[in-house]
Amino acid sequence: MATLVQKVRYPQSVECIEAWAAKRAVQFISEIGLSEAEFEGDSKTVVAALNVSYPSSAPYGHLIADAQSLARALTSFCFSHVKRQGNALAHALARMAKTIDDIEVWMEDVPPPTKRLYLSEISS
Repeated sequence: MATLVQKVRYPQSVECIEAWAAKRAVQFISEIGLSEAEFEGDSKTVVAALNVSYPSSAPYGHLIADAQSLARALTSFCFSHVKRQGNALAHALARMAKTIDDIEVWMEDVPPPTKRLYLSEISS
């Protein structure tokens, strides 16, 4: 397990942030040497775009294409939609990203302020 929190400067839209986060998550998995992953997102639109084989014409289509291309290098992966209330840890990490300068990574751990949320999610 690993956790990455990175500030997004000048986001264009919620969907653009979600698409960028998907791309960055796949990239991070590759950077730390994992070959299998399940990626979850709470934007139905972005997750649907990640799960189709034709190019997205959305303003964030290039991010979708990048995420798909990076994911194809993995042994196994899937992009799944989760409801926002089921994604509390991701939202806590997103809020944390607003307070950091650029990027922070935790290997085999989660940031201390989110540990309780993490434990609650893995126990359910």
